Amino acid sequence: KTNKFRTIIFRSDIKQQYDWILAILQGTNGDLWMTTGSGGLLHLDIVTEKIIEQFKHDDNNPQSIGSNLLTAIVPISKDTLAISTDKGIDLFSVSKKTFSHITETDGLPGGFVWSMLADNKRNLWFTTSEGISKIHLPDKRIHNYETVDGVTEKECQFQTAI
Repeated sequence: KTNKFRTIIFRSDIKQQYDWILAILQGTNGDLWMTTGSGGLLHLDIVTEKIIEQFKHDDNNPQSIGSNLLTAIVPISKDTLAISTDKGIDLFSVSKKTFSHITETDGLPGGFVWSMLADNKRNLWFTTSEGISKIHLPDKRIHNYETVDGVTEKECQFQTAI
C-alpha cells in the first residue's frame, strides 16, 4: 500500500538455521511464505516480523515436507501451495498442514525441481536437471518435454523459468 520496501532482519543465530531464502510468496492474511536452502518452509507474520511456523522434513512422518531444500513456491488454490524441492514437488494443504509428494516414481524426469509456474488451465510447469515438464494437477498426469517437442536443451538450472 505504501509503495515502499520494508527490511526484516533476522537475528544471526536464526538466520543460520534457515540458510538462504530462495523464494517468497505473499500470503492472504498479512503473511509471507518463504522457501529456504536448508531450513524448510517458513511462515512469517509481517506485522510482528516473527516466524509463526516452520515446516521441516521428518523421516517418521510421510505427510511432512519432502525435503528441507526448497527452490520455489506457487499458489495452486486458496488452500494449496506447490513447493519445489530437491526431491520433487510437494503439495501443501495450508488448512491441514500436510504435504503430499510428487517424485520420480510418479513420473518426474528428475528429482531436483529448479523452478515452477502455474497456468490458468490447472497445469504446473516446472524445470529439472532433466528438462521441462508439466503436471496437469486434477489428475496429476505428467508430460515431460523432449527434443521432439522442440526443446533444444535438456538441462535446466536454478530459477530457469518457462
